[in-house]
Amino acid sequence: MHHCNYTIKINIAQNGTISASENIHVTVDVPVTKPVVYTEPSAGVVEYKGNITLKCTVRNGTRVIFQWMKNGNPIEASTNYSLSANRDTLSIVPVVKEAIGNYSCLAKNPVSAMQSDVIKPTIY
Repeated sequence: MHHCNYTIKINIAQNGTISASENIHVTVDVPVTKPVVYTEPSAGVVEYKGNITLKCTVRNGTRVIFQWMKNGNPIEASTNYSLSANRDTLSIVPVVKEAIGNYSCLAKNPVSAMQSDVIKPTIY
């Protein structure tokens, strides 16, 4: 996040000069870059035996909110899905055939939104 400090000076001339100075603090958001998803393990997992963890990362971006999508629908925490506190990590435990699908991560902040490429975990 960029912080900028501006100083504004106002001079009013009217029977002598009144001078005032005020500091203004401005915060500027940095747009998010396209998120990249990493899978653990990168090879496939066996149904009911393995766990899959997907991690969403952005190179740049301030105040980023992450949202996971499966086949275009938002994923909420459930029996099979658990999300980390800031939602950048999605764990599929236990792994079931129903978990097969196209996953993507949406990264957004007040000034931008970007979606990752689709990733399709391998489940045997």
